[in-house]
Amino acid sequence: MKMTGAIDKLWSGDIVVGEKCGVGDPEIEKTAMLLEKHKEMLTRELEDQQREVFEKYIDYMEEYMQLVSRNAFREGFCLAGKLVSEALLKDI
Repeated sequence: MKMTGAIDKLWSGDIVVGEKCGVGDPEIEKTAMLLEKHKEMLTRELEDQQREVFEKYIDYMEEYMQLVSRNAFREGFCLAGKLVSEALLKDI
């Protein structure tokens, strides 16, 4: 069976959700650049123990953002499903 549908592509990993988020968005790209710039500045100024704490903080923030993004995707997907079902049922 040839998988061609969006759900099949999502399941198989051919579609990566969020892969293109922010690409080409000047506001997001500017913010990402500022985040990296300030991270580098702060890292240079910190002592070893402080740097370890800061790196753990960054790791936890990245994990937090992944969890929030996953939940936002899930909620958006559910909302889209509800909107489609309402639109289809309205014509019946």
